[in-house]
Amino acid sequence: MITLSTNKLKDFISSPQAILSSVVVGALIGTQSPQLSSYVAPLGNIYLTLFTMCVFPILISGIVVSVARLISKNDSGYYVKRILIYFPIFLLSTSLLAVLVGFIFNPGKGLDSGTLQALGVLVNQSAVDLQVNLTGDLAPVETGPGFSSFLVGLIPANIIYAVNTENTLQVLFFCIVSGIALGVLPQSQTTEPLLLVLESVYSAFQTLITWLKYLLPFGLLGLLAGQLSEISMTHVSVMSNFLLVSIFTFVLLFIFSALLLSVRSKKTLKEVLFKIKEPLLLAFTTQSSLACLPSSIDSLTNGLRFESKSTNLVLPLAITLCRFGPIAYFAIATIFVSSLYQSPLGFGDIIILIVASILAGMATSGQSGILTLTMLSIVLSPLGLPLDAVLVLLIAIDPLINPFRTLTIVGISMTVTSFISEQATDEDSLYEENESMALS
Repeated sequence: MITLSTNKLKDFISSPQAILSSVVVGALIGTQSPQLSSYVAPLGNIYLTLFTMCVFPILISGIVVSVARLISKNDSGYYVKRILIYFPIFLLSTSLLAVLVGFIFNPGKGLDSGTLQALGVLVNQSAVDLQVNLTGDLAPVETGPGFSSFLVGLIPANIIYAVNTENTLQVLFFCIVSGIALGVLPQSQTTEPLLLVLESVYSAFQTLITWLKYLLPFGLLGLLAGQLSEISMTHVSVMSNFLLVSIFTFVLLFIFSALLLSVRSKKTLKEVLFKIKEPLLLAFTTQSSLACLPSSIDSLTNGLRFESKSTNLVLPLAITLCRFGPIAYFAIATIFVSSLYQSPLGFGDIIILIVASILAGMATSGQSGILTLTMLSIVLSPLGLPLDAVLVLLIAIDPLINPFRTLTIVGISMTVTSFISEQATDEDSLYEENESMALS
C-alpha cells in the first residue's frame, strides 16, 4: 500500500500538470508579490545548485570514458570528421539566419523620439551619456584577446583549479587528452578497472539526476519567482523592438533544430518535444546550458535512442564550444547598435559580422548572463561600434532574453549531436533497458 502511494506521488510530481502548475504559480508570485518571491526563490537556487553539483562529475567521467573507448576501437577518426563537418555547418547556419532576420526586422530602425529619450534616461542612470555617444564621434573600442591567448587558455595549469573556477574549456581539454592517453594504452588489467570506475561514477550521478527530477516542480517555482521579480516593465517597454526580434530569432532557430532532430531521430515532432521537454524546461528556468547537460544526454540516449558512447562525447563539446544562442544574439545586437548609431553596414561589414558573431559566441564558453554580453565587443570592435552605452540597455532586459538564449544553445546542440552520433543498436537498447530496470 505504501509503495503504491509512493509511486502515485512520483507520477504526479513528474506529470506535465504538476510542472505546468509550478510554472504558473511561480510566474504569478514573481510578477505580483516580490516579497513572497524572496522566500520561495531559495528553492530554485538550491535545485540549481544540486543540478550543477552533478555536472562536472558527469562531464569528466563521460568524456574520458567515451574518448578512451573510441580511441581503443579505432573509430575516433569517423567522429572527428563528422564533428569537423557538422559543427561549422550549424555554426554558420545559425549566424546567417540571425543576420537575415536582423536585417529584415531591424530592431533599431525607426525608433521614435520618445523611445530614444527613454533609452537615454536609462543609460544616464548608469553614468553613461547616450546623447553624446549617439550624436558625437564613435567611442574608441578595445580589441579582444588574440587567438594565441585563446589557445594558451585552453590548457589547464591546475585541473583542480579549473574545476573549482568552472572553466569548462580547460576541463574539456583535460578530459579529451586524458581519454586519448587511456585509449592508446593496451587494454590491460590497469586501464580497464579505471574505466569501469569512471563508468560507475557516471552511472551514480545519472541516478542522482533521476532523483532530482522529482524536485523539478519546486525548483521551477522558485527559479521563475526569483527571476520575474527582478524584471522592470520600463526596461521592457523601451527595448521592446529588440526584445521581440531577439526572441523571434531564438524561437525560429529552435523550431528548425527541432524539425531536424525529428528527421534525424525518425520520430514525429510531437514525440521529439515530449522526449526532450526536461532539458528544455531546465534551460529556460536555470539559464545554464551546462546544468542541462545530464538531462540532455539522458533525453538523447534513453529518450531518442542515440548511441551513448558518442553522445557522451559530442554533446558536451557542442554545448561548450558551439554557443548557438550567443552567436544569434550577437548578430541581432550588432545590427541594433549599427542602426542606433546610424552606421550602416556594407557587404564587407556583413561578412565580418557573420564570422565575428561565431567567434564571439564561442568565446562565451563557460560564461552566462551579463558576462556573456561583454563578448559583444569582439563583434563591435572590427566594425568601429562602441559597447559602453548600449551595454546597460542590453543588461536591463537580459533576464528576459537569457532563457531563450540558453534554450537555443541546448536545443541546437542536441540536434547537431544527433547528426554526428549514430542511433543505438538493438544490443545497446537492451543493455540500457536492463540497466534502467536495475536502477529502478
